[in-house]
Amino acid sequence: MTGAAGTAAPHELVAYEVPLPDEDGEPVTAPLVLGWTCTLTSGPLPRTDATVMGMPLVPVDTTVLEPADPTSTDPALRVLRTLAWPFTETPPCPALCGFLFTGQDSMRLYLAVEEADV
Repeated sequence: MTGAAGTAAPHELVAYEVPLPDEDGEPVTAPLVLGWTCTLTSGPLPRTDATVMGMPLVPVDTTVLEPADPTSTDPALRVLRTLAWPFTETPPCPALCGFLFTGQDSMRLYLAVEEADV
């Protein structure tokens, strides 16, 4: 689901239906989905007659969609996602509470530890 910052009304949002397996039945990667999303949201709003929960629903043909090139923040966002909720049954400890980019190639991480609030 995408839309302008602060948008809440369903008719102002767009839902994209992206297949998660590739043409060989293998799962697609998160960077590829992010690239497709950037491509989809960089152009004009697509026209569709389908809706879901009041939002226009756009089925995506990933065999013809070119993913956008990665941005400089994509690797940092993948690291943050992995730290915030790694692929495990139990939540991470210490938990990631927040972050702050402090430079082009650095960020500060805020972790919840028992000895301090953050």
